[in-house]
Amino acid sequence: MKTIDLHLHSTYTDGSYSPAELVRKAKEIGLSAIAVTDHDNLIGYTEAKVEADKVGIEILPGIEMSTIYQGRKLHILGLGMNIEDSEFKKQYKKIRAPKEECLDTILERLQKRGVDISREKITPYANHQFDRYAVMRFFAANKKQADVQYIWDEYLNPATEGLQINTPTQEAIVMIRQAGGVASLAHYHKGIGLKGLSIEEKEKWLKELKHMGLNGLEAMYSNFTPEEEGLAKKWVEKFGLIPTGGTDFHGDNRPSYKLGIGNGSLQIPYAWFERIKEVCRY
Repeated sequence: MKTIDLHLHSTYTDGSYSPAELVRKAKEIGLSAIAVTDHDNLIGYTEAKVEADKVGIEILPGIEMSTIYQGRKLHILGLGMNIEDSEFKKQYKKIRAPKEECLDTILERLQKRGVDISREKITPYANHQFDRYAVMRFFAANKKQADVQYIWDEYLNPATEGLQINTPTQEAIVMIRQAGGVASLAHYHKGIGLKGLSIEEKEKWLKELKHMGLNGLEAMYSNFTPEEEGLAKKWVEKFGLIPTGGTDFHGDNRPSYKLGIGNGSLQIPYAWFERIKEVCRY
């Protein structure tokens, strides 16, 4: 069976492999199509596309947007957008601005905690994007933290507390849809998702999100239980959503999630990629 992985992260945010390396590894294990979906970041797509064309694997433009709705953080995957669309480029610049403008505040807060850090020190880890992911990579390289989640929990999340850096969910969905893409709710079962809500409340939220323009749902994911996957597939049918699927692969920064197979048995069908291509404009 031809399989895909539409949720991958590269060194441009918090993954350990470059976009080109992700493409080559995906080809090596026999995947037929992928999407690099870095956090609020599109810079790796060009590199990935060049390599994908070279090795012969299909690829979609992708992004994972950090959004906020009614006080809850939601991750919205954008797949298959026309990233050269003028309005999309304008909105992308808008969402990037607060993430880079808050960097000095983050550095000051970390310095007050006794961390020896500065713009100069994080420059080698910036990859042309001076944001909190540059700080994360600095910590990973210099503090030798094996657990990237620990870096977020102990340093980055406290340093960004109260900062308005997440995009309103509706803005993110509209931005993706107007550029011809699929806007899909990622990992609904997590805290950055709908965790803690009853099934009835989750369905109420999905109905509201669909009204905003959400047209996809991540229906296969690395650590879904059979029950969670079953619910996701039920909601795809109930709300008329396009199923998307991915491992949320971060390479060595999240070793339990394996490329293409998640926790070991994930097989995301190529037919889902074909369905996304039917509705996209990229």
